[in-house]
Amino acid sequence: MHSATIEPTVNLLVDRRYERAQAAVGEALKELQNRKPDDAITDAGTALQETLTELGCQGNALGPLIADARKRGLLAGHDEKLTEGILKFLDWASADRSNKGDAHTYSDATNDDAWLTVHVVGALIRRLASDVPREPNATMRPRGRQNGS
Repeated sequence: MHSATIEPTVNLLVDRRYERAQAAVGEALKELQNRKPDDAITDAGTALQETLTELGCQGNALGPLIADARKRGLLAGHDEKLTEGILKFLDWASADRSNKGDAHTYSDATNDDAWLTVHVVGALIRRLASDVPREPNATMRPRGRQNGS
């Protein structure tokens, strides 16, 4: 699974416009290695957020970015179940960490939970960064941020 999802995602993100997303994926993998699954899950969410931003989506959090990705044809209506699931998993990891206090020494998230999230988010990033629109009637594929970077 790693060679089918994570390696191609990291290779895809080598493009400089995905530099922040690549850094977040790297952090997620490092957190997995350090057995910090809740942090790995959060970093996977950051990678998705950075990817959507680089694709020109607008929003100040993952939910609004995903909604804008739908409007732009990057995600189809039937992708909603997938993105809802990812958002719920990320919210759960965040709430779990917050409920444990400042030490964050214990979390209900396991490395298996984090591997699942990192792989699902990695596969979604690969699909989003491809040049194939998800909606059949999408006419224009966004190319990077709208502010000229």
